[in-house]
Amino acid sequence: MLHDAAWLRRYWQWQMEGAVLHVGEYQLQPEMTAAELLHMMERGEVLQRSVTLVEGGTSVRYVPHCELPTSWSKALMPSSAMQR
Repeated sequence: MLHDAAWLRRYWQWQMEGAVLHVGEYQLQPEMTAAELLHMMERGEVLQRSVTLVEGGTSVRYVPHCELPTSWSKALMPSSAMQR
């Protein structure tokens, strides 16, 4: 995860004016340059993940096993289940 990407943002603004970058999770390689990363984001080459939900399942069953931001978990879980 990039915590302070101000330098990357400046590069994008100066070198790729008008380019739209796609939000998502990207597979980075140690040898990647900033330009390669930004072009990957411009093309939207995000990681794809698959999920299988069993019929009849509820968010109470699935959400605790997911790595979700807290705000999503709160939105998906009934308040009674969050208190357990």
